[in-house]
Amino acid sequence: MKSMRCDKRPRDEAVEMVNDPPKFMITDKTPPLLMAWWNDMHEFRRTEIFKHLGFLTDIMRFSPDRDLIEALIPFWDSTSNVFRFSNFELTPTLEELGGFTGLGKDLRSKTLIAPRNVSGNKFLEQMHIIYPHKECFDNGLVSLEFLYSRYGKKEGFSDYGKQLKNGQHLPTWEKHRQEAFMVAFLGTMVFPRRDKKISIRLSGIVAVMMKKKKSTILPMMLADIYRALTKCREGEDFFEGCSILLQMWFLEHLYRHRFATDFKSEWTNYILSHPDRMKELVGKLPKGVKAWRHYLLKLTAFDITWNYHWFPASEVIVMSSYRPFFVLTGLRGFQPYIPLRVLRQLGQKQILPRAEDTQSFVWEVLSEDRDRESEAQKIWGGSRTLSSKAMVDDRVEGEVDPSYLHWFFDQAPLKVMPEGSARELRDREEEIEVKIKQARLKVERNYRSTLDILSNDLKNAREELAQRDAIFKERVTLIQKRAEKEHQSTIRTLHEDLGIVTGAMEQQEEEYKKEKTLLMHTQARLQNQLKASMGRETDIAKRFTSYQTEVAIERNQWMGEREELHNQIEELQAHEEELTHRVDTTQEWLQNCHENMEEAKGQVLQLTESLIDVYGGYLHRSDESLGRHARALAPHLPKALYKVYSSLGGN
Repeated sequence: MKSMRCDKRPRDEAVEMVNDPPKFMITDKTPPLLMAWWNDMHEFRRTEIFKHLGFLTDIMRFSPDRDLIEALIPFWDSTSNVFRFSNFELTPTLEELGGFTGLGKDLRSKTLIAPRNVSGNKFLEQMHIIYPHKECFDNGLVSLEFLYSRYGKKEGFSDYGKQLKNGQHLPTWEKHRQEAFMVAFLGTMVFPRRDKKISIRLSGIVAVMMKKKKSTILPMMLADIYRALTKCREGEDFFEGCSILLQMWFLEHLYRHRFATDFKSEWTNYILSHPDRMKELVGKLPKGVKAWRHYLLKLTAFDITWNYHWFPASEVIVMSSYRPFFVLTGLRGFQPYIPLRVLRQLGQKQILPRAEDTQSFVWEVLSEDRDRESEAQKIWGGSRTLSSKAMVDDRVEGEVDPSYLHWFFDQAPLKVMPEGSARELRDREEEIEVKIKQARLKVERNYRSTLDILSNDLKNAREELAQRDAIFKERVTLIQKRAEKEHQSTIRTLHEDLGIVTGAMEQQEEEYKKEKTLLMHTQARLQNQLKASMGRETDIAKRFTSYQTEVAIERNQWMGEREELHNQIEELQAHEEELTHRVDTTQEWLQNCHENMEEAKGQVLQLTESLIDVYGGYLHRSDESLGRHARALAPHLPKALYKVYSSLGGN
């Protein structure tokens, strides 16, 4: 490659590049429904959302400058994902966007979030919504109004109570409301669409963010900004990225701060404070697309503040162990990220970056691609960092290696007219004709010599034009011949590929026939197994009928035995009642006997005492006197003893 002077600016054809940039639209304001939803949300739920989105939700307070975004598009180099200006390159970095949003903490240790296919039913399940009667999805998209009606306004809890899976529990609805807001916010402000619809795949991304704390959405946001810039550079007329973040990022590099960059992780809300810093630029920045174009054409590295004074990283990710770049997983595809091209933004000395083709890593993805996700995650997992100790002293102006400048100016401009083209000569001819007209006026005023000179110049120019046309035709012929050769080579290659494909189709057809034969054998075997199964089923049915008959007989026998046992139980109960009556009678008789025994004891005791008294009274009497008294007492003793006998139950 031919060497060029380090102070040489890109060719003037770049001016023509920005004279007619592609027209496009951006999301220039926050939807009123989304803003009303946020303002109506409880402070606790806002805090919970902050854990996953950081300060990102504050971009709803601002509107982007359409003119600036439109003017930046022609300076985007989609082959390296950098903005190329007069003598420097610039691109949004993960650390810078992480500082704005507060999502850059421990970035190296986190995993990339990748989109997943989400069906309509899965989306409703993740949003805790019972399937509605009317179709609410269109090609994997849902409207903001659909989510707002159920979770945005407070009446959604009562109006859609039967369609929401919250058990009529208000705190549960509030939690689900928080998840639905994150989906709506990302779909309208971070990953916008022209039709203002929301991709239902974002519900899966929100679910991962809430479940896996070691995941990060920051690379996905940056990848979609890169993709949107490339698409608009190619002619798309809608910016499908976060234009507000892109604008804030660029303007911060124009702000000449008065503080030294200390590279401490403070994680302050620099989105809300952005307008205060921009007050110093009011009146200095251009107004309108054309004014911005001319401003950007004249912009040099000396006009750029390379490091924000609040640059948040004590160490920065610069490359991978596997590649000199990273592959970021976006919502709509994969994009390469090359920090080595913009080391000055990361506080490092800008050296010559390692050259490697990254276009083969630009993949458009409509749903999911697990193999490429694995490759991107592998490259991300091998990330290497540089600490603040390796950062340069001049962190405002930055330091550049001379070899980088040589390399930079050797790069082809973004859009260059072919040298020596017919267009260049026609412009020169028109310019000479204008000069001739002016000369003729002077000739009329005695300046005939000037007309002769200009006529000769015109003649020479026409001769040169004829020569250039001949050379140009030869080049065209040569290019056509080369194209024909390449075309013939391509046709031969296609024929070879067709032969390979035909052979593969024949092989597949043979394999299909084999599989068909195997399938027929398998089908016959299954039919035989089905017949055998039906026979076994008939046998089981017969056995079951016989078993039912036996059960009925045993049941009748059991019922008879049950009746007999019931009769025996009744007889035993009657016998028990009779025994109880006998026991009661015996107890009564024994009670009477006990009472009679007690009375007899008293009478015997009384009789004994009487006998003792009589004996005591007649102890000293003579036998004759005693005999008389004994004869007098004897008739009374039988009566007393009979009375005792009767009291004891005697008959």
